[in-house]
Formats: sequence, structure tokens, C-alpha cells
Amino acid sequence: MTEKPFKIGDIIEGDNYSGIVENITLRSIKIRTDDNSVINVPNLKITTECVTNISEIDNRRFNLPIYISYGIKIEKVRRVMDKVRLYLENNEKVLTETISIKFEEIAKEGMKITINCYIDEAKKPRFLVVKEKINFEIMKVLEGEGIELYTNNIRIKNLDGKILPLIQNEEKKYIKGE
Repeated sequence: MTEKPFKIGDIIEGDNYSGIVENITLRSIKIRTDDNSVINVPNLKITTECVTNISEIDNRRFNLPIYISYGIKIEKVRRVMDKVRLYLENNEKVLTETISIKFEEIAKEGMKITINCYIDEAKKPRFLVVKEKINFEIMKVLEGEGIELYTNNIRIKNLDGKILPLIQNEEKKYIKGE
């Protein structure tokens, strides 16, 4: 390898691995993974596949597809999108010029809304904290509008009207109303 796309201490990600580069030899790269195991990736593999040097990233992408159940009025969906956009625009960690919230698809799972933006955090642990806060805020907005997300579970009532425990359905059914 004549090119040096990463160095010891960098966080890299390949097709089937990711972690911190601990050692570079003529034959392989020693990588410590997120679960603290060590793998040795042959240099030949590294030179023939796409490797991302996460350490070179200035910010990280937040990407959240959500499926809103059919039967929800489109005005509510628009309100949710507007409220989420406003929250993201006022979040100091979000790069506002990258915000994209779109009603992307009418899918069998429901109305697909995609929420994308870049977060001004390069380090994964700090990014995950920001991502969690955004996810909680999105859930609060949905809850405030009385919107349930699509799930591949169904609720079944027995004859006396009590809801039975959720049952996994392989055919991906929609939530049934009470």
C-alpha cells in the first residue's frame, strides 16, 4: 500500500468490519472492534474494497425513515413534519442547511416520511447522544398529534373486549384500532 488512507488510532469501516486501527504491518491491519475483539484484515482486502476513515468525518448524518399508519389525516402529517423541522432548525447541533423532511413514499407499511440532516458531531458517542435527543423529540411530536407509527404487530381483542398481548405477524399487518 503506497497510499496511506488511515493511521494507527483512526476509526475505519469496511465491508464487514469497523473499529480502531491498532497496528499496520506489511501483510495486515490490526483493528479493535466496537465489541473489543481484535481482527486482522489482510492488506489485499483493504486495497480492493472501499474503506471509510471515520476519523476524517467532521459531522455525521442523521437518517430516520418513519412509517405513519394510514387513516391519519394528511394535515396532521404536515403538522408533524413542520414541528420536526422547527425543532431541527432550532437545535444547535443540526446543520440547518442539510435538513430534509419529505413525504417520500406511499408504501404498504404506511406513509413513509424521511428525516435527514447532518449533526455537528464527529465522535460517535456524542453523535448518539444528539441522535437520541432528536428521536425522543420526534416521538413527543408524534405522541402530541396522537399518531401511532406502523408496526408489524397487531392487537387482537378477545370477545369480552380486552386487548390480548401483541402477536408478531409475519405478513406485516397494521395496528388495528380499538
